[in-house]
Amino acid sequence: MAPRLAAPSASASDVSISPADVEAWKLGVGHVPRNVERAIAATGAKPLPPLERLALAAQVRARAEQVVLLKVQECRSSGATWQQVGDSLGVSMQAAQQRYGKTTR
Repeated sequence: MAPRLAAPSASASDVSISPADVEAWKLGVGHVPRNVERAIAATGAKPLPPLERLALAAQVRARAEQVVLLKVQECRSSGATWQQVGDSLGVSMQAAQQRYGKTTR
């Protein structure tokens, strides 16, 4: 579990925040309750500009796709069918095979 940081602001003194809370706030990801937002702002953290958020989101998407590809390869190597892979990905067998078939040989 990530260590939690005590909020330095007197107005948010009952709030504890984690580094993950700060990163999510800076990236504008998800909902951050107002008291947590105030506590994070009191630390001096600043939200990232929208274009930087977009660039980071694209990097996360690319890395996630790499992980999915590795897991598809792992599943296929362990005997999973394209139907099972497609079901796990929420797509048809044909879509899974078309997208990942040439990369798992």
